[in-house]
Amino acid sequence: MIAEWSHLALVLALPLVGLQLLLAFLPAAPLGLNEALRARAVRGTAVLGTGLISLSFLGLIASFVAGDFSVKTAFEHSHSAKPLLYKVSGTWGNHEGSILLWVLILSLFGGLLALTGRGGEARDAPSALITHALGVQALVTLAFLAFTIFTSNPFERILPAPTEGRGLNPLLQDIGLALHPPLLYLGYVGFSLTFALTVAALLRGEADRDWARLVRPWALLAWTGLTGGIALGSWWAYYELGWGGFWFWDPVENLSFMPWLTGTAFIHSLMVVEKTGALRVWTLFLGVVTFVLAILGTFVVRSGLLTSVHAFAVDPSRGVFILGILGLTVIGAFALFAWRAPQFRPGGGFAPVSREGALVLNNLFLSTGAAVVLLGTFFPLIAEAFGQPLSVGKPYFDATFLPFMVPLILLMALGPFLPWQRLRRDAEAAHTLRRRLLILAIAAVVLAAVVTGLLLWLSQPRLSLPVILGLGLAGWLVAGGVSRLLQSLRGGQRPALSAWAVSLAHAGLGVAVFGMIAGSAMVQERTLNLQVGDRVQVGHLTFRLDGVREQGADPAAGRNFISAFADVSLLTAEGSGVQARLAPQRRFYPVRGDSTTEAAIRTTWLGDVFLAFNTQAPDGGYVLTLSWRPLIPWLWLGALLMVLGGLCGLAASIRRQRRSLRS
Repeated sequence: MIAEWSHLALVLALPLVGLQLLLAFLPAAPLGLNEALRARAVRGTAVLGTGLISLSFLGLIASFVAGDFSVKTAFEHSHSAKPLLYKVSGTWGNHEGSILLWVLILSLFGGLLALTGRGGEARDAPSALITHALGVQALVTLAFLAFTIFTSNPFERILPAPTEGRGLNPLLQDIGLALHPPLLYLGYVGFSLTFALTVAALLRGEADRDWARLVRPWALLAWTGLTGGIALGSWWAYYELGWGGFWFWDPVENLSFMPWLTGTAFIHSLMVVEKTGALRVWTLFLGVVTFVLAILGTFVVRSGLLTSVHAFAVDPSRGVFILGILGLTVIGAFALFAWRAPQFRPGGGFAPVSREGALVLNNLFLSTGAAVVLLGTFFPLIAEAFGQPLSVGKPYFDATFLPFMVPLILLMALGPFLPWQRLRRDAEAAHTLRRRLLILAIAAVVLAAVVTGLLLWLSQPRLSLPVILGLGLAGWLVAGGVSRLLQSLRGGQRPALSAWAVSLAHAGLGVAVFGMIAGSAMVQERTLNLQVGDRVQVGHLTFRLDGVREQGADPAAGRNFISAFADVSLLTAEGSGVQARLAPQRRFYPVRGDSTTEAAIRTTWLGDVFLAFNTQAPDGGYVLTLSWRPLIPWLWLGALLMVLGGLCGLAASIRRQRRSLRS
């Protein structure tokens, strides 16, 4: 009965969300309500709808955990021998469950706004603006609820009930599935609330500093989730797929990257609006574009329009439904923007050489980069429509996207040191700026030289002029982030949360750039057919294949697979001793008849020793990929620092909002 009650809760949420939409936009007087009662009614329906959808999602999890294979989704994507973690995460490791997770997060954001945006007549959270934003959020939730109920019902029954399920895709039986999709959806769906607040501002003609202060925490929360989701997806692909790569410019990767780029620009624009009142129209435009790109990604993943390893489903009927949601969002939002944007008066002015000027250039490069990625992602589809099939890959993106990132990185380190509105036209101010630039440049060169020297001393990697320049840019970013924090320490005062946010985010990106450049351009790798006892040299590393062994399945211990291990010794520099032992494996899952590659990774501060067991050769040998990947752990460390920076920025924004309410 759990499935039936959960389905009923989902169905009941549909008219309730519809009521929330009507209450938000119908005139209050004919309903017998004043504005205060209407606001409370809208908030109440939002919270109640969130409760019903949460119960429905918990019911789906219960069906997976209990092994109720009469539920079609559980039958197709679960198995009684699967470990508990993968029973829970398998709930969203499929189309139906992932859409329900999307709807859940949509409703949670609406419910949180309803609970936290009760400012009434408070300056920070005007009741009417919150009400209209909850109405827009209800409209988006209603569309995806209808999509779930009518095309993607996760509670569909199979009668008679099967005694066992088909199991989860082996590639998804990983901790990555438990973390990556929820965080990614936190970003995707989180921008729905910033979209709702943007549309509400357009409807009401209110996009002032108080509006920016209200929107910024939600934008930071979404951006932080999306950053963590992209980083976790990259890490998952790195160790799970066996090829040691962290980014493939896959269409779905690109479609998660584009809202991250525009969302980053949106957050920086909100800073300008909050500080000076400038860039209001541009900020509203970014608020619309970011969520449109998020829905575009959802459409591509579920329509089969583009080929991707990340695709959940290729059902054209489902694709048409989401295309309808996308079309209504694009047409409605941009039509509203075109109608209302000219009515906004220009905000405060600023000089070209100022913090605002740097942020405008920041926005320009980020937005252009997003447009370049969008073109590269969809151009093959356009070309195919005209009978000219082609593929767009890494060479295109390296040649078109990276040139916009170089000046962006230069600005990121310099921008926080510029004053708001204008640079003082006196000798002291000019001297101070020149001194900071000189210090940054020296620190960047020293840092890049130290890192390069360590790598050369350890492994003698391949170097080229672009690689050296890239390492210099990474050092520039790290130096800029650290310098910003040190500047805030002057005078013996504790750095503000906002200073920590800027420093951690910028320095984190610099650390990640170190990892990206070294981990892609300086890799030393060989794929070889080895016999037991063979030794092989890969760069500065010496490996020896000691043997191959098998391990049977043991469901009680959480192993629903058969493993074949290649026992490999990493020898000392002299070749006489063993430095470490590694065991890459091949896994076979009997339930689905699928195999996966599980890499063995030895992580150090300066890089990863990465081994993959590919297959057994016809001659009785074993094909292994052996590689040294310098600085690749810095990529994940940099991403973690960026997430921490986002959380610091979120805490700082909430604190400012509360101070404003108290005043």
